[in-house]
Amino acid sequence: MITRQIFEFNDTGRAGDTGPAVFGTIRQIRWNPTTADTGADLQISLLPRQGDTGDGWLIYSKANVLGANFASALGQRAVDAAGVTDTGLYPIYAAGERLRVKVINQAGVSTATTGRLYIWIESNN
Repeated sequence: MITRQIFEFNDTGRAGDTGPAVFGTIRQIRWNPTTADTGADLQISLLPRQGDTGDGWLIYSKANVLGANFASALGQRAVDAAGVTDTGLYPIYAAGERLRVKVINQAGVSTATTGRLYIWIESNN
């Protein structure tokens, strides 16, 4: 079964949002801006703890990407003990973690933008 989370951003300075718990494989994202180019960066993290106190990990980061529609399949690269990165992509699994989406400017500071981020999750239910 495929489910979808939608993160709405409006131009009020709200530059981050945390969704509900996710169970399954994070398959795809799609950004749909409703304003002109913002020059903003997008970051998506998985947060395993309710308090968001440092246990999360970044699963997607892209600079200067929010000015136009885009879609991306998510995956992670495997790295062995010697630090060698595999060339393939492996699924990103979630078992109750929450997705945290941030919109930041080039200096790493939260910034306002307008648009929608869709995230599709596949579960085995």
